[in-house]
Amino acid sequence: AEGWLMKKNATASSVPILIIIVAIIFITIILIEFHPYLLGYFDNKRNLKEVNLIPRYEKIISMMKTPLPEIPEESKILDVTIFYTPHATCYLDSRASIANYLENTSYDEFVWYSRPFEFKYLGENGEIRSGIGGGEQTVEAFYNLGYKAYTGNTAGRFPPVIFMRHETADNNYIFFKTQEEAFDFIKKLISSGIPVAITFKGDFSLIAGYNKTHVFTIPYKDTETGEYISGIDKYPLFYEEAAKSKKYQALTTKQFFNFWKTGGNSFTWFEKANERKTKEEMFEINRQDAIKAAENSKRFAQNPIMRSYTSDGDGTIFTAGASRYLKKQGYGELADKYMEISTAYNERAAKNKMISYSEIAKLYEEAAEMFDE
Repeated sequence: AEGWLMKKNATASSVPILIIIVAIIFITIILIEFHPYLLGYFDNKRNLKEVNLIPRYEKIISMMKTPLPEIPEESKILDVTIFYTPHATCYLDSRASIANYLENTSYDEFVWYSRPFEFKYLGENGEIRSGIGGGEQTVEAFYNLGYKAYTGNTAGRFPPVIFMRHETADNNYIFFKTQEEAFDFIKKLISSGIPVAITFKGDFSLIAGYNKTHVFTIPYKDTETGEYISGIDKYPLFYEEAAKSKKYQALTTKQFFNFWKTGGNSFTWFEKANERKTKEEMFEINRQDAIKAAENSKRFAQNPIMRSYTSDGDGTIFTAGASRYLKKQGYGELADKYMEISTAYNERAAKNKMISYSEIAKLYEEAAEMFDE
């Protein structure tokens, strides 16, 4: 009787354990089926399977107009001029540098082609954040200059949707299993005269070249102290022309790999696909954006709940670059108005004077009216 009782108690005690196990399995299935992050994780793993890697690689190669060598050159350094501006807009500086090499555009011309007056409002047309544009505007600039963007990484993942306005998952992305494979592909691009944009942890950079032992990038961090370094002695003021330098940082391949992996081994390159938009076309696009910015900046200022995103530093640099471009094109008064907006953003960024977003919205409205005069 005692043995029977012990067996019964053991069976009874195992029931809750079985229920817990079944519950865990059920919850896991539900999460995998519906949770976007887990779905993304498994999608990434599928993207990195050999059966998917090879067709994607072959498709991207077949779409490119630039023939890539089977074996990259042992050493290749491109003559890339690096731009510098204040407010940590490294995403804009690095990609403007690439555009200057490929298309001979000035910094301010690149800003103008990026649609610098585009002011987003959360929830409108699927927008996921509010405020003046950021890194996604650099993709817009290359698109308007007639370039197609391609991106590779070793994570099998795609960027946020804000970066995919002119891209699709099938036609713009390529994946690799290892850092070494991805870097070998980068060397093929550089061997063909194509500089490559890369991401370190929280920082955007570019690869200008490489040799057997080193990779040449925008100066990033002192490899001994870990402190940030620069290729210039002094940054320009926000209203001044971007500073230029051809001083690269020579990282050993191992050092580069250690920095690069913090950004997911991601890289982007741009290839000419179409004619660039004309000055007249870009003026009309930016005029329409200016009109909409007057409306959206006002909505943004009036609804603090919708302030999911804004960067006063971004606002400073985009409007300053656009102002300088307009000044060179003979639109003096309009240029001065946008420099006034840039100054307001700069005051906020520096916390010198807390100008309200309502005041900035008023300046956007005045600028929009001047476009139509």
